[in-house]
Amino acid sequence: MLRDKEALEEFKELKKRLNVEFAALDQRLTEVSQRIGEHAARIEGDLDDFRYPRIKRCVDDLCATVDHLDEAPLRVYAALARVAKDVLLDDWGTDFWAVPGKVGYTPSGEIPRWAAEEEQGDLFADDELPEPADSGTEEDADREETAAELLDRIDRCALHLRALFASFAEVWTAVRSAAEIGDDSALTFELAKLGRLPEELRSAFEAWTDDVDRLYEVSPETLGHIRAVVRPTPGQLEIF
Repeated sequence: MLRDKEALEEFKELKKRLNVEFAALDQRLTEVSQRIGEHAARIEGDLDDFRYPRIKRCVDDLCATVDHLDEAPLRVYAALARVAKDVLLDDWGTDFWAVPGKVGYTPSGEIPRWAAEEEQGDLFADDELPEPADSGTEEDADREETAAELLDRIDRCALHLRALFASFAEVWTAVRSAAEIGDDSALTFELAKLGRLPEELRSAFEAWTDDVDRLYEVSPETLGHIRAVVRPTPGQLEIF
């Protein structure tokens, strides 16, 4: 009986030490989770309002978060989780590794893709942009039709951007949960997927920006009072 009590105290002490380590790692990983979540929430209204400078900062910050991600805390977490599961079981199978708030690993979904038929070149080339014309002319009707096509593409590209921002959050959740259960192969898989997202996001943002640029050239009045929608050129002011 004395040996059982001593073993139980050893289990408890080991769990206590491990939980201290996990708490420190959790804090670092939670900071990343918060940054990713904040970016996804911030993008909504800015896309609707064509706020290019704000969107660009958000895209750049999110991509930098992933590009410069330190994998060490995740690898250490996974290693400690495996140790915990191996040793925090007593002879009767009692699990001393039950940590409240942890969820099981669920693989993340596919990365959203911009369909090949929606590439910018499939709409029209730069030299095919209709010139602004006096109202009431056939050219003006063509310009309005082109503006409508661009607005439709911009809306679909904005949906794609939102899906990518959501994918960052989904994949990061899978990364964390894989580390928390000590599944190193799942962690490697999800980290590789996370590493592909910045390129996808930059590409989608460039497509959105190019179409907004074109819309500004074809039909600036479509954008109302907003003028800081294109990549800044010399002498152009950013109003946001």
